[in-house]
Amino acid sequence: MEEKRTRIIEKDLKLGKIELQVDNLDDLWQLYNIIEPEDLVFAQTFRRIRQKKEMLRPDSGEKVKMYLGILVKGVEFHAFSNRLRVRGLIKKGPMDLITLDSHHTINIEINSRFLIKKEKWSKFHLIRLEDAVAESEAQQILIAVIDEREVTIGLVTSIGIKIITHFQENIPGKRFKITYHEQSLQKFYQEISTVLVENNKMYNVQAIIVAGPGFAKEHFSRYLREKVPEIEVPISIENASNASKSGIYEVIKRGATSKILGKLRLFQESDLIDEVLRRLGKNQNDITYGFNEIKNLAQTNAIDKLLLTDVFLREQSIEMRKEIDEVIRNVEKNKGKIHIISTLHPAGEQLNSLSGIAALLRFPISQN
Repeated sequence: MEEKRTRIIEKDLKLGKIELQVDNLDDLWQLYNIIEPEDLVFAQTFRRIRQKKEMLRPDSGEKVKMYLGILVKGVEFHAFSNRLRVRGLIKKGPMDLITLDSHHTINIEINSRFLIKKEKWSKFHLIRLEDAVAESEAQQILIAVIDEREVTIGLVTSIGIKIITHFQENIPGKRFKITYHEQSLQKFYQEISTVLVENNKMYNVQAIIVAGPGFAKEHFSRYLREKVPEIEVPISIENASNASKSGIYEVIKRGATSKILGKLRLFQESDLIDEVLRRLGKNQNDITYGFNEIKNLAQTNAIDKLLLTDVFLREQSIEMRKEIDEVIRNVEKNKGKIHIISTLHPAGEQLNSLSGIAALLRFPISQN
């Protein structure tokens, strides 16, 4: 199976420019945490061009494809439509078709090619970019948790979990006519299969996991193997206590799927947060969290691993980001490792509750 990765087309840090091509959903999330207000983004985009007589109608005019550069004012991540919306003011484009400083939104989607220009690329931005280049779309898995009437389907990627759908089917009990029960069950299975086939093609997944309570998971897995030849990836069966979103998290958390999922960054990050919580529970002073505490330690060789959430980095002021960048550089100078944790899964949310930044230490320190 061919790997799809973020591609760096051109890189010139002296001029602050990096040109990229987006190849998967994880890339969009990484870019959401890289592109910031006051950056310049250049890309092919569509803009509606109206004649003077059409000015009063916002939906009038012809959509024209053009290459624009915008000064970023905001970025929105739309996971369900697989796109990043970058809003800003036009700073470059065909002068006969555009007005400088007018508003425009560039949609960055899978297979998009674009250029980002920053005044200065921070260390943590470059780390995110390296992560995006290193990660492969081949590490994506569909999980369907199912019982007799309910199903939830999620996509597990390198950085998190995307819930694709959840629905219920009104299936009559076996006390009704058997044919009626079986017809309803077959309809339920067909609806689930359609979602799995579509997403299997869209995301090029490595495997499908079917889980849930009771025997529904075995029955549906057999249906997939016998009735849905479009799905050729391996199908495995696991236990889960329910068919809701929490059932998907349960399958992942239990680690029963480690043979399939063990290489995903998502699980490496979960292990790191488990280690943070374990050390906190032991109270042996070999763990600390909070920016001020970590800032002081960063100048020593005490920090083995520095953990920061994407939300913590994204929500800081420009001045604070400069301080964070200095901390990261100091930790790396002292041979420490940096891990930017995604908040698209529960481990990242746990770290966020601990201020969004923590450090695993090489040795215990006295903490006042």
